[in-house]
Amino acid sequence: MAIFYKKEEPTLHIMKLHLRIFRSCLVCLFSLALGVQAQQAITLPPSGGDQHSEVSQYMGLVKVTVNYSSPDVAGREGNIWGKVVPYGPVDFVNTQGYGTATAAPWRAGANENTLITFSHDVEIEGKKLAAGTYGFHIFAYENEDWELVFSHETTAWGSYYYEEENDALRVKVSPTEAPFHEYLTYEFTDRKLASTTLTLYWEKVAVPFSIAASNSMALYVAKMKEDLQSTPGFTWQGFNNAASFCLQNDLELEQGLVWAEQSVNQPYIGEANFTTLSTKGLLEIKTGDQEASAKTLALASQEKATAVQLYQLGNTLMRMEQKDLAIQTFGALSDKFPDHWLSFVGSATSHKAEGEMEKAREAYLKAMEVAPTGYQGMIQAGIDSLEG
Repeated sequence: MAIFYKKEEPTLHIMKLHLRIFRSCLVCLFSLALGVQAQQAITLPPSGGDQHSEVSQYMGLVKVTVNYSSPDVAGREGNIWGKVVPYGPVDFVNTQGYGTATAAPWRAGANENTLITFSHDVEIEGKKLAAGTYGFHIFAYENEDWELVFSHETTAWGSYYYEEENDALRVKVSPTEAPFHEYLTYEFTDRKLASTTLTLYWEKVAVPFSIAASNSMALYVAKMKEDLQSTPGFTWQGFNNAASFCLQNDLELEQGLVWAEQSVNQPYIGEANFTTLSTKGLLEIKTGDQEASAKTLALASQEKATAVQLYQLGNTLMRMEQKDLAIQTFGALSDKFPDHWLSFVGSATSHKAEGEMEKAREAYLKAMEVAPTGYQGMIQAGIDSLEG
């Protein structure tokens, strides 16, 4: 029997050979990639032992973060400023033969750029700076104000490649003497809802500068709009709290009035009670609708309320120079709580506003007789005010 062998086609043989070569190349490339990746993944201690540091502070909803490397004095006391940190611009090209900067500032730290991040727009020493992350540098001078630089360049190592064209903002500040600090440190001082002071400390020098968020309170209104789309928006208390915030801060009053209306009349949620009606009535005063306010506050006075609530509303109206509405509210207080000591104080306030000083005195004296211990000083202050 004859046996026939099928001869392999040359083209197929070449294709198999190419496939083996391709697979070998892939293995080599994969091994090389793993080696590079392994090198990049190695984490080493910070250069020069300058520890990485970070500090953050909120101004209301505005967050400020400083990310920096912190060098120490390490026995160089008296040689930091003017030597370790040179005065004036530094020419790295001609003094160190490295980089491209011929007039560079100090990097305000060690190693990579010191970075400052602002979550919202701010003002630095009164000058506007948009939200974002900035490389932070300092031009230090002897016997002169120092210059702070906020740069759009954030990935550089030090200031070797500093370019002035990347500056977002420059401001001048005065350095001051400070207690000795071994490590370069950034600290937030004078912390307030809409402002703070950020100070760099190192050796015996402090470099403070102000940061302000002029729209800090407005940011809360924007956040409340978001909040009211979720759980707080399913209660009259949520809308009333937002409306009260606008009222108390004289902020976006029209928006506050919309929320107040919702706290009263929103289907399934709104409730016409003393709290919601009084908030709505006060906002109507602020927005200039006196007629609507009188009606709303009259309804509020008819609702269930404590003597304290009515007295506080009357006092608020008096501070807003709404004498007639205040007297109307104090009248409702006397009608509901005729023997309460605050009713007598409210009556005294009404008489005083009308110029009836003797009647005011009599009301204060009645309040003094029935007021709880601890409130006599407040009543006496009211009596003393009649003397003037």
